[in-house]
Amino acid sequence: MNKYQEDLNRIRKTLQDNPRGLTIQDISKELHINRNSIAKYSDVLLALGHVELKRVGPAKLYFLSQRVPMSSMLNFSTDYIAVLNKQYEIIQINQAFLDFLDTKKENMVGYSIKSAPPYISKHTKLLKHLEAGLTGVDSTETLLINIGNNDYFLRIKFIPTTFNDGEPGITLIMEDVTERRKARNELKENEAKLNILFNEFPDGVMFIDENNRITEANPVAIHYMNLDREIIQNRKYYDSKWNAVRPDGTMLPPEEMTISVALKEKRSVYNIKRGIKDQKGNINWYSVSTIPVLDEKVDAKGAYLIFKKIEEE
Repeated sequence: MNKYQEDLNRIRKTLQDNPRGLTIQDISKELHINRNSIAKYSDVLLALGHVELKRVGPAKLYFLSQRVPMSSMLNFSTDYIAVLNKQYEIIQINQAFLDFLDTKKENMVGYSIKSAPPYISKHTKLLKHLEAGLTGVDSTETLLINIGNNDYFLRIKFIPTTFNDGEPGITLIMEDVTERRKARNELKENEAKLNILFNEFPDGVMFIDENNRITEANPVAIHYMNLDREIIQNRKYYDSKWNAVRPDGTMLPPEEMTISVALKEKRSVYNIKRGIKDQKGNINWYSVSTIPVLDEKVDAKGAYLIFKKIEEE
């Protein structure tokens, strides 16, 4: 145990032995520690909830607190919590934060973050929020912080705090959102890759949502349909304007379209011959496949329509 923690414990023991309360001067004489140090330690104990301050006439008496210490309450939180004074010294830290840092309380309490490694003490955004917090400005920001050679994204709430003696401080409530941020970044990367694949795919591809609306069409699909993207994406898949036909040339009803079958039966349909009659009456033939998109409840949320032109002999 370091001297700082030993002195705090000695003050608590002294107050326990003197239930009528002691002044700063009384504690200083009892422990043979200078008054300035005792005053500083008393501020820390007040913030921690370990002692109480009462005025008896002109005297300020310190008593061992009968309340549940703040530390006991903070330790119920799964968020990382630290309380700093105006010198940026940590005067309170909860167990969740200690576990995250893989350290002990005596290695943190009483130390200033300005003496921390550069990735903390030189963190411009962190210091900016701390400075603002000490002036009464609360804020919230997700910061990238390197701890133990690992990068973490911490969503930090900077809450202005006033101690019993009227001095300003700041409380930090931190949520580790690293995995969430990584998952979001991975999702963006995967979406980018899928977008490239979608646009570079050699066959026509359209996505039809659960409301039967065409929301996406790749360049090949637009070329096959010979229509503007806006026209395609403003139509529903069963619109009669498509002039879809069966292999025998008769009109194709909506219920026989591959997407109707795929969404109703919740299964993929492959390589079905279908035709699209143009304005001149000519028919372009396609091999059509449809893959439904199902959610975790196996409900259809839409489908991909993939079609390749068949060159008739």
